[in-house]
Amino acid sequence: MNTRTHKALTLTELLVSTVLISIVMVGVASFSFVIKQLQSTTDKSGLLSMRLSAAMNRMGRDALLTVGDPASPGILSYSSGVTRSICFRHDVDNTPLTYADDEWICYFYDSGGTNILKRCDNPDPPSIPPGADAQCDTAADVQTFLSLSNINFFNIVYNAELRLDYVEITLTSRYDMTKAAHVIENPEQVLTIQISPPNYGR
Repeated sequence: MNTRTHKALTLTELLVSTVLISIVMVGVASFSFVIKQLQSTTDKSGLLSMRLSAAMNRMGRDALLTVGDPASPGILSYSSGVTRSICFRHDVDNTPLTYADDEWICYFYDSGGTNILKRCDNPDPPSIPPGADAQCDTAADVQTFLSLSNINFFNIVYNAELRLDYVEITLTSRYDMTKAAHVIENPEQVLTIQISPPNYGR
């Protein structure tokens, strides 16, 4: 007849197992926290990328459709203090021999505390480019995009003969403009494009 001895857990074994389980749980909790942080960062970066891409696509298309020539520039800009605006002339009626019936599309950096990039059709009063935010606000059509963390969002580049070479657009923004940029908590991204309008007489 076999007799087996049944032993209960000793206090030492119980303490050791508790410590081991605690170590494993801390590791699991830390891993879960890191995953959540990574997911949050990815969501913020993805949303910011979509905002920047939408603004850049619209602005790039307007720059690409510009018509003009050195005698009658189709790209005009205003830069004074914290005010920045750039306008592109479009041939809406397909009349390439005259600019009289064209329309202007302008982008204005609203420096009134919000730093929002605005797009407006034919600013009112029609002094191109707009030197005041109110001109965009009273235009026929106004769109607001994202807030910019860099006021210098455009650069018009001319060649050695002072003829238009290309327009460089740079949009810089953060997920939360009220906070400083942070790689994880508040990512900042930059998009840059160079456009040379094909219908611009050089």
